[in-house]
Amino acid sequence: MPDLKNQIILINGANRGQGKAIAQHLASLGASRNWCSEL
Repeated sequence: MPDLKNQIILINGANRGQGKAIAQHLASLGASRNWCSEL
């Protein structure tokens, strides 16, 4: 499971309008589909 601190940083980045890039990054890390859908 990825480091939760890293995911928090990624979510904060999504708040800056980088949602698509962040979702792709999470997917590349093998994150669950739930993470991508919540973005």
